[in-house]
Amino acid sequence: MAQQAVHSITRLNLQAHWLQDAIPVIKEFVQQTQNEPGCVYMNFYQDSDSDANVVFVSEFRSEDDYKVHDTSPWHQSIIEYLSDKLAGLPERTNLTKLC
Repeated sequence: MAQQAVHSITRLNLQAHWLQDAIPVIKEFVQQTQNEPGCVYMNFYQDSDSDANVVFVSEFRSEDDYKVHDTSPWHQSIIEYLSDKLAGLPERTNLTKLC
């Protein structure tokens, strides 16, 4: 049986004084992710009402592809880089497509 695609939304609240430093690093992360074999898309958004709130929206072909992404050394390095630049814990929601 084929695996279902993984759709994910991750919200981060960056500390405002880190915003300008973090954005280029995050953009690089998104570009690397977009080049992964299992990535259908990865988009990066900034909240229109609060610059410090950013959102990743992604789709991976399968749970296996998502796990490869999530456990890759460079993905872990971005998590480490951002860990002291956040104003709170990241919020990740995995979604199931209904139609």
